Amino acid sequence: MTEAVGPGWGDILRTAAALLAVVALAVLFGRLARRGSVLGGRGRRLSVVERLPLTRSAHVVLVEDGERTLLLGVSEKGVSLIRDLGPSRSAAAHTSAAGGPHPGAFAARLAAALRERGRA
Repeated sequence: MTEAVGPGWGDILRTAAALLAVVALAVLFGRLARRGSVLGGRGRRLSVVERLPLTRSAHVVLVEDGERTLLLGVSEKGVSLIRDLGPSRSAAAHTSAAGGPHPGAFAARLAAALRERGRA
């Protein structure tokens, strides 16, 4: 008669080591993701400077991506670029001869963009 042989100590130790490695990797990636080192967490450059509602379902958004300032129209049908307003305030502050931020408030920039778009 043959006896059924179960897993030996070698198999159990290999399985335990593999399980320990998987748990260690999960903990490591969890900590990295929480710190923002994985998936671009802290390196975000996109920011909404201001949002102006036009109707219940449409609004205008001033967005900076670190280098450029964009005026976007947002509605239930989608997002469209109204105008690229040029260098962002932070980029302009670094390159400006006076060293100051990009002049103009959101309302003034929006009015200028809309006037310019009306001429185009």
